[in-house]
Amino acid sequence: MTGTAEIVITAEPWVDAGVVSQAFREVQKQVRGGDNRKITAKVLDVVRFVVSWLGTGKFSWPELRAEWNQAHPEMRYNSRDGLYKAFRHFLWPRYNSPTYPGYEPTPAQRYRDEYRRGEAEAMFRRAEEIGSPKPTKQR
Repeated sequence: MTGTAEIVITAEPWVDAGVVSQAFREVQKQVRGGDNRKITAKVLDVVRFVVSWLGTGKFSWPELRAEWNQAHPEMRYNSRDGLYKAFRHFLWPRYNSPTYPGYEPTPAQRYRDEYRRGEAEAMFRRAEEIGSPKPTKQR
């Protein structure tokens, strides 16, 4: 999967922040293919450098690499496509689809969801299952 990715975590208020943080990091690792590193200063410099050349009409990757290597001898790109790959990975990162463990809602969550959907009959059945007197329908 390419493009952008968004991680959304929904947690009950009583869940420990450390558990939520750990869940986020785990999904982030899966989505980013295990690469949780921050964008380096070198990559950001490459992006600025390439963008500065975009409107000049003199845009070829071999020329850009030569210019970069001349201007930044301490951060050279020796491989033929290293500069291009750094720029491409910044603009179009590759994301994987995360895998989720099986999720089984608790009885309270099922009841809440049924209630929210207005499934009154399901609530009546649930009340009978747990031995509560059957609620009366209001007209």
